[in-house]
Amino acid sequence: MTSPEDSGEYFKTVVDRLIEEACLLLEDVLKATEASDSRAKAQKAHWTERHRLQVLLEAAVETQKSLPSTIVAPWFLAELRGTLDVVRRWQQSPYWPNIEKSLKDKDAFDHTIAMLHVAEHLEWGGHKVEIVKEGISPSPDLTLRAIGGSQDAIVIECYQPAVLRGKPSELVTKEAERLSLPLRRPRRRRVGPVGEIVNKAEYPNHVWSYDFVEDRTERGGKLRILVIIDEYTRECLAIRVAPSIPASVVVEVLEWLFLTRGVRQLPAQ
Repeated sequence: MTSPEDSGEYFKTVVDRLIEEACLLLEDVLKATEASDSRAKAQKAHWTERHRLQVLLEAAVETQKSLPSTIVAPWFLAELRGTLDVVRRWQQSPYWPNIEKSLKDKDAFDHTIAMLHVAEHLEWGGHKVEIVKEGISPSPDLTLRAIGGSQDAIVIECYQPAVLRGKPSELVTKEAERLSLPLRRPRRRRVGPVGEIVNKAEYPNHVWSYDFVEDRTERGGKLRILVIIDEYTRECLAIRVAPSIPASVVVEVLEWLFLTRGVRQLPAQ
C-alpha cells in the first residue's frame, strides 16, 4: 500500500515535469509576458487581471515548494495540464505562428485556448477546421466546414462571459437569467408499456438519432446545429452548422450517411 510520503514524492515529480514542460513548450510566450506580468504583480493586480499562463505556472511553482504537505490551487494545475496538452498538439500545425502570437496577449489567451479545444474536438469528429487571422483582433478565428457540407465555411466564436472569468463576485438575478438556457417543457411522446425503450439499439448501425441545438454568435446571429449519433456506440456521425437547417438539408445529410455507412444493418441469423 502506498504511504502518504510516497504519494507526496510522486506528485512532486509530476509537478516538476509539468513546470519543465510549460517552460519548454511555451518558452517564448512566458518570456514575452514576464515583464508585463511582473508589473501587474507589483501593482497588486488581482490574478484575473494578469496573464493567465503566468498565473497557472506560478500556482505550479508554489505547489512545488509546498509539497508534500500542501497543494496550491489544484484546479490551476489541472488547467495547466489541459493547456499544455492542447498546445503540444497544435504546435506542429501551419496555424501555430498566429496561435502563438495570440497566446502572448493577456486578453486573448483564454479565448485562444478555448478555441483550440473546440477545434480539436471538431477535428476528431472528422470535420475540416481552419484557424485564420482576420481584422485587428489579437485572437484568430475558427472556421468550420462540416462533413458533407455544401455551404461555405462558417466562423465559430469561442468566448466566455466576463462574469464567469474566475474573479469571485455576486451574480445578480438578471445576469444569471441571461447566462442560463431557457427551460423547456418535456415533450410528450407516445410510447409502449411503462419502462419500455422504443427502438432500443442492440448493435452498431441499428438505430440513429438526430437532434437540433440552438446557439448564437458573439454578434447575436442565430445558429442551428444538427447532430446525428449512433445510439449503440454513441458515435457522432455528422454535425451540420448553419443559420437555418430546413428538412431538405436533414434529408441530404441522412442520404450522405446512407451512402457512406450503408443503411440499417440487420443482425446475422
